Amino acid sequence: MPRFVYSAKDSSKKMVEGSLVAGSEGEVVEKLGQMGCFPIAIRIQETPLSTHKTSLFYGLLTRVRRRDICIFMRQLSDLIESGVAITRALHIIMGQTENPHLRKIVADLGSQIRGGASFSEALAHYPKVFPPLIVSMVKSGEVGGMLTGVLAKLADFGEYEEEMLAKVRSALAYPALILFVGIGTIFVLLAFVVPKLVLLFEEVGQILPLPTRILIQVSRMFAGYWWLVLAMVIVGVGVLKRVSHSKEGRLALDRIKLRLPIWGSLIRKVEIARLARSLGMLLSHGVPILQAVELVTHTVFNRELRRGYERIVEQLEGGMGLSQAMRNGEVFPELVINMVTVGEEGGTLDRSLLKIGEAYERERDRAMKLMASLIEPIMILVMGLIVGLIVISMLLPIFQIDLLAR
Repeated sequence: MPRFVYSAKDSSKKMVEGSLVAGSEGEVVEKLGQMGCFPIAIRIQETPLSTHKTSLFYGLLTRVRRRDICIFMRQLSDLIESGVAITRALHIIMGQTENPHLRKIVADLGSQIRGGASFSEALAHYPKVFPPLIVSMVKSGEVGGMLTGVLAKLADFGEYEEEMLAKVRSALAYPALILFVGIGTIFVLLAFVVPKLVLLFEEVGQILPLPTRILIQVSRMFAGYWWLVLAMVIVGVGVLKRVSHSKEGRLALDRIKLRLPIWGSLIRKVEIARLARSLGMLLSHGVPILQAVELVTHTVFNRELRRGYERIVEQLEGGMGLSQAMRNGEVFPELVINMVTVGEEGGTLDRSLLKIGEAYERERDRAMKLMASLIEPIMILVMGLIVGLIVISMLLPIFQIDLLAR
């Protein structure tokens, strides 16, 4: 529901200002009447996100990172557990928050709560910062009277996600460096070294070997039409980006990723680990299973896997059990289905899912180490082979000159 900012007079004729969450202006008037206030002006409040959404540089400079949210949840949990009221806790956190965008959001959260909204309702106004998974867990914590525990678990989960992303980045950092250095080396050889050697060969006037002639043609094309090569690369990146933003293109790319050796297996392990941990966390806090599965389905990055999870949601809506729906969905391995079946039969589904998450986190770590150990030597071998072919192609005429001289 939208938030309305109002100006009104209270019973002592003093002017008061504030904000309320309501479905319409008439509902705001009714709430103000119950508060003993006479409305003077009412308007819909613009959130900080909508105020700055047209500014690209603002979005780049003030983006709310996952780490910022983790710190916010941890601080709020500690303050509420210490007996500080939530509005006072938000005010304290607002003064300590370095990110200006998050500071404005925290200030608006406090304003909404003072206006009568619950904390989960206030968070729901910022879906790009606080996704439905967080909002649903906070709501369950409010209903069950365990908000501090929920906030602490959300902070733990966010830190786990950050750690996972850091491991992926570190696994790909060294291969990316090798690729960058290799491309730079090839560029220097083709643009500067090969042309100088070509002049030497032309002065000698000998017949050049086939590999050398091919290399010279590539070098001349690169030197004369580098702008065309650059334009083709830019156009290719643009087309790939456009395709990845379309529904059908993104689905096709995600399907290809799942079929890649090692990488596809790693994606499946990462998604299963995230889904199992998220679903187990939601169920342990009393979120109904259908709602929980719907929420975690929207957090899946790979569209091909998400389609399989959506089929599971449809079968749950039809009254089928989770384990049977997962078996029909054909996206989960037999081990996961068997553990879910045991959890359903024993009434410990949430704990079974958390164990699945832990098991697949270990599998994910092993797959990442295997991928890193294979990518590095493959990249070195490929780049070394290309550079070696270039060097050998340029040395062949020199060997021929030496043989003719003898």
